[in-house]
Amino acid sequence: MEDLNVFCGLIGLVVAIFQIILFFKIWGMTNDVREIKEGVLSFIKEKRRESRRISEANKQNTKETPLPQEIEDEDNPIAKKFLADVYDYITSARKANITNGTISNHVDYMVSQNKDELKSHNFSARNLVDKVYKIIENQ
Repeated sequence: MEDLNVFCGLIGLVVAIFQIILFFKIWGMTNDVREIKEGVLSFIKEKRRESRRISEANKQNTKETPLPQEIEDEDNPIAKKFLADVYDYITSARKANITNGTISNHVDYMVSQNKDELKSHNFSARNLVDKVYKIIENQ
C-alpha cells in the first residue's frame, strides 16, 4: 500500500511540473499572438494603401489614356471588356509602382473570376492576358 502512495505521489509531482511548464509556454505564446496580430494588421494597412494608390492611378489613367486600338478593335464585347479591365488594372498598377508579383497575382485572380464566362464564348483568358501584355510592351 505504501508503494502505491509513493507511485501516486510521483505521478502527481510529474503532472504538477508539466502544468507549470504548460503555464509558461501558454504565457509565452500570448506574446507570439500579439506579434502575429501586429504583423497581420500592418499587412492589411499596406494592402489598403496599395489599393488606394491603384484607385488613384486608375482614376488618372481613365481620364488620360484611351484604350489601345487593338482592344477597341475587338469584336466580342465580353472579350473586349475583359481586355479593357486587365489593361486598365496593369497600367494603373504600374503607374502606382506596384510590384510585378502583386500585379501578376491580381491578374491571375481576374482570370479565375472570368474564366468560365470567357470559356463559354470560346476565349482563353490566358491568351487574352498575353495579348494585353504584348500591347503594353509595344507601346
